[in-house]
Amino acid sequence: MAAYSFFVPFEDSFPYYNTDVRGLSRMRMRKKKNLDVRFAACADVMAFEPKEKRGKWRALFGNDNPIHLEIGCGKGRFAIGMAEQHPDVNFIAVEREEGALIMAAERCQQQPLPNLRFVSFDAAELREVFAPGEVDRIYLNFSDPWPPNRQRKRRLTWRAYLEVYDEILRQQGDLCFKTDNQRFFEWSLQEICQFGWLIQNISLDLHNSDFEGNVMTEYEEKFSVKYDVSFSIQKPSTDTVAAAMDNTPFRDKNDKLLFRPGGHGALIENLNDVDADVVFIKNIDNVVPDSFKCSTVIYKKVIAGVLVTLQEKAFRYLEQIETGKYTHAEVEEMIHFLQDDLCIKNPDTKLLEDAELILYIKSKLLRPLRVCGMVKNVGEPGGGPFLAVNPDGTVSLQVLESSQIDMSDPAKKAMFEKGTHFNPVDLVCAVKNHKGEKYNLPDYVDKNTGFISYKSKDGRELKALELPGLWNGAMSDWNTVFVEVPIETFNPVKTVNDLLRPEHQ
Repeated sequence: MAAYSFFVPFEDSFPYYNTDVRGLSRMRMRKKKNLDVRFAACADVMAFEPKEKRGKWRALFGNDNPIHLEIGCGKGRFAIGMAEQHPDVNFIAVEREEGALIMAAERCQQQPLPNLRFVSFDAAELREVFAPGEVDRIYLNFSDPWPPNRQRKRRLTWRAYLEVYDEILRQQGDLCFKTDNQRFFEWSLQEICQFGWLIQNISLDLHNSDFEGNVMTEYEEKFSVKYDVSFSIQKPSTDTVAAAMDNTPFRDKNDKLLFRPGGHGALIENLNDVDADVVFIKNIDNVVPDSFKCSTVIYKKVIAGVLVTLQEKAFRYLEQIETGKYTHAEVEEMIHFLQDDLCIKNPDTKLLEDAELILYIKSKLLRPLRVCGMVKNVGEPGGGPFLAVNPDGTVSLQVLESSQIDMSDPAKKAMFEKGTHFNPVDLVCAVKNHKGEKYNLPDYVDKNTGFISYKSKDGRELKALELPGLWNGAMSDWNTVFVEVPIETFNPVKTVNDLLRPEHQ
C-alpha cells in the first residue's frame, strides 16, 4: 500500500469560503451492547460532555502542553502510539462511531496515559467543542474518501471542514493527512490549495520515505504491504518434441521439428525459481465472485494454518533427529506423525531397527510439503484424491488425473467417477527445509506419470508428450495433506457459458 501524506502549516492562512458543515447526516454502525457500562468503566481515559470543555481542554489535562487532535481515531492505535511517543503533548482522539471508540478506550484503559483522552462526537460539531486557536495540530488518517463527487461535502478535507480547522487551530498550527486513496489525495491537495494554505512535506510513499516517527493506524498495519508483482511463462527448455502418428519426429510445413509446451507440469520449474517460505497456488480457471471472496480468503488462511502447524512439527522432529538424542518412545511418536498426520504408511517399517527406522523417518520428513483444499465431487472434469502405492512400497496421498487411470478397466473407471472429492481448488506449499534451504523441486517429480496426448498441427495429427501434471506427478514425492473446503470456493470457468452459472450472476 502506498500511503500518501502531506503536512500543512497554518501561518498566514485565510478562508475563502463560509460554508456550514452542521447537519450532515452519516451512516451509523450497529450499536454494540452495554456501551454505557463499558464507557463508564473507561472513565479514566474518556472525556464526557465535550461541549462543556470548550476552551478548557488544557485544564482537563492539568498543563499547558500543546493539544493535538485526531479526527476519526478508529480503534485508537495511532492515538495511543503517539501519546506514548510524545508525553509532552496532550492528545484528543475523536471518533463518532461508539462501537469503534469503546474498543479504543478499552485498549488504552489497560495502561492509561495521562496525556490522552477519547471523546465521541461528529466532526461537524468541532466549533462547538473547541474554542478558536485551542488546537495545535490536527491529524486526518485514512478518513472515508466518499468517492462519488456528489458526496464531496462529507469528505473531511472539503472546504467547509478546512474553514473549521482554520478557526480552531492556533495561528502556527498544522494539519497532517494520510491516505492510500490516490484520487482522494489529489482531490484533497486541490481543495487545500484553492483554500489558500501552504502545503509542505508531501510524500507519495510514506512507508518507504525518510519520514521519522510515523505511527501506524490499524489500517496501515494491516494493509501496508509491498507487493512485488511479476510474471513467468513455461520455460522453452521444458518443451517436448512432437511425434507423428508413426512415432517419427513431427516436422512442420517448413520441415522444422515441432516443439510443444510440456503441459502445466512444466511449471514445476517456475515454482522452483520462487524464493519464498510459503507459496499459494490457485487454479486459473477458478474465478471467485465477490460474494464468495470472504469464504475463499478464510479457507486460504485455514489451509495455510494447517501447513504451518505440520511444518513446525516436522521441523522439530528433524532437528531432534540431527542431534542424535531421541528415545524409542520419541521415534514411535514420529512414526505416528507420519501415519496419522501425513497419511504415510508402510507395513515394512515394523521390521526395521531404530537406526534404520530413523533414516526412513528423516527421508519422509525431509521433503516439500503441500496442503490441498479439496471440494466435494460435483462431476467437473479433472482428477481427485487417491491413496497411491509409491515405488518404495509406501502408501501416501496423491492427486490423480483421469489420464493416470486405466479407464478401460470398469472397476478403476467406477472408482475414479465415484470419488468423493475433486482436484485441489487451492494449494499451499512449503518448499524449504528446517535449515531454510530450498528444495530442488524437480528431484521430487515422478517422471513415469507423464503421458501422450493427441493434438493436430496444420491439419495433421500428432502425438505430444505431456510432462507430469503440476499437482499430481510433479508433486508426487511431496508430503501431501487434504483439507475439505466449501464448494463455494470452487467456481470454474472453462468456457464462456460457465459465466452463466448462478454463482457468477
